[in-house]
Amino acid sequence: FMSYNYLPLDKKQLYFDQVKNLLDFEQLVSITFDAHEKILKCREYLDKKISYGVLIEGINLHQNEKIATTQIEQFQYNLLISNAQKTDNEQPTAIVKLMLMLKIKSLGYGYSGVGIDTVKRLMEMYNNGMLPVVYSDILLGDKSALSQLALPLIGLGDVYFKGEKMPSAKAMILLDWQPLKLKSKEAFALINGTQFTTAYGLFCLKNSEELVLKSDEVTVTSAAMANAIKDAYNYVLQVFMKEANTVTDYPLIFPDKDLIVSDGDSSNKHLILALQFLNNAISQLPIKSIN
Repeated sequence: FMSYNYLPLDKKQLYFDQVKNLLDFEQLVSITFDAHEKILKCREYLDKKISYGVLIEGINLHQNEKIATTQIEQFQYNLLISNAQKTDNEQPTAIVKLMLMLKIKSLGYGYSGVGIDTVKRLMEMYNNGMLPVVYSDILLGDKSALSQLALPLIGLGDVYFKGEKMPSAKAMILLDWQPLKLKSKEAFALINGTQFTTAYGLFCLKNSEELVLKSDEVTVTSAAMANAIKDAYNYVLQVFMKEANTVTDYPLIFPDKDLIVSDGDSSNKHLILALQFLNNAISQLPIKSIN
């Protein structure tokens, strides 16, 4: 199943070269056996907790109100719909591909409680070139973009498929797929995180890499300025690769420790600051140095 043409995703370190190769060589994605087992184990643990009647915020409890068992699926549906506000700014498919990859990687840690079918469908979407259409802006945060990324799982939203923009329901018919019925916690796991801003940042870093690395060859930029810009670039790259290798979800579920942590933060503010820093650094490139 896995070959050199697949990027294997799990809790192991993801490197920037792998991110670039994913886009440059149109690699496919997969999860490793370890990630597969961790996802199954986490979901089994969560289902057991729920069967015992344990009430957990973000799973079968929302804002201190119990979610009835019969309403769990509807709650997931409502959560995705209510957070999927669109802007006029359609994101490039390269960013959407990175979002999908990063979300699959995050879920592959086995701390989010999603079912394996949900992760498999995200991989199938990526590998079949069924890419959600995402209208959003990083200044709005990540929930809107991630909700739009997840809508095709339940047969809603638009996608690009075979070079055409179409309703996801139509693409599903062409692929002979059925919409998923999301289980408890799955909608939160899909919309929590910083995968949109992280994908946006990695896309910017990839596109500006050659310019930055060759900045000392640009005659209007001094060596000192070129080195400062490279330092800024490398710092921002470090920030975004750390984020790409982090699980930003809540609640987080740790079956081995019999622990569910409901506190969490999916803020993208630190990433926005890093992007502003990168933008300020690169904007110095055309400025002629006066020595």
